[in-house]
Amino acid sequence: MSRDRRPAGFASFVRANHPDVGGDPEEFARGLAELRRRARPVDPSGRADRDPRWDAPVVVVRRPS
Repeated sequence: MSRDRRPAGFASFVRANHPDVGGDPEEFARGLAELRRRARPVDPSGRADRDPRWDAPVVVVRRPS
């Protein structure tokens, strides 16, 4: 998921729980990992670590100049 399309819940979690604003660093890391796990696209092959957007073929279109 691109950074500009993350749900508002991600930003509010970070603002409320970041260690720089007094949050617990271990709890912040656990919550961040959970949010990232939920936001990861699902690969049909079952490999959740691969982003399917990078597997598409490249198409070159030539236009007259």
